[in-house]
Amino acid sequence: MMLGITKGELRIDLDLRERIIIHLASAPKPPKTEYDTNGIPRTIAYMMRMVGMTRASVTYALDMLEAEGLVMVSGLLNTREGYARYGGHGANVYVLTADGELLAEAIKRRAI
Repeated sequence: MMLGITKGELRIDLDLRERIIIHLASAPKPPKTEYDTNGIPRTIAYMMRMVGMTRASVTYALDMLEAEGLVMVSGLLNTREGYARYGGHGANVYVLTADGELLAEAIKRRAI
């Protein structure tokens, strides 16, 4: 997290990993089935639009967060959009682990 001031306004810039963690913490609950559209905000395709980064950057950040035990794949999402976009394959649905939830709270507290 970086702090800055632009034209007298305080600005808080989060890095990509922090933005992903905050996004997952605020996303709807994980889907109950593989066809539940609540899982869409937890996919890479959605997250890359939300954080303004490429698929490769988001995938790399998620891989690092997963290796650190902060996020995990909770399942696959199979929607009509998923079939069209991924050539018949579903999209991974990401969730925060307990440690990821703790980190999300710490980031939020620091940003307030």
